Amino acid sequence: MKGGKTLAAVSERRGVKRALAVLAAVLGAIMAALVGIVFYYFLGFGIETSCTDKYGNASPHSCAASYDWLTMGLIGESCIAVGLLALGSVALSGHYGTTWVRRSIAGGILASILWAVLTDLAATHSY
Repeated sequence: MKGGKTLAAVSERRGVKRALAVLAAVLGAIMAALVGIVFYYFLGFGIETSCTDKYGNASPHSCAASYDWLTMGLIGESCIAVGLLALGSVALSGHYGTTWVRRSIAGGILASILWAVLTDLAATHSY
C-alpha cells in the first residue's frame, strides 16, 4: 500500500474515532442530565425560597409560574440527553462521519447549558 498504511491500521483508527464519538455522546448525555438535576433542585430551591420570602402566603399561586419554568427546564434537559444518546448510536453505526457527529455533540452540550440558563432566568423573572 502507498504511504505504509495498511487496511487494518485505517480500520482500527476509524474504530477508535467512532468509540471516542460514542464516549463523548454518553458523557454529554450524563452532563445534560446532571445540569438539569442541579439546576432544577438546587437553583430551583433558591428561586422558590426567594419567591416565598417575597410573597409569603399572600396567594397560593404566586410562585406557580416559576415552578412551571423549572419543570420545563428539567424536561428540556432530559430531551437533550436523549438526543445526545441518539447521536451516540449514530456514531456507533458509522453511517456518518465522526466530524459531523462530534460537532453535533458539542452543539448538544452547548444547548444543554444554554437551556438551563434561559429557563432559570425565566423562572427568576416570572414572579
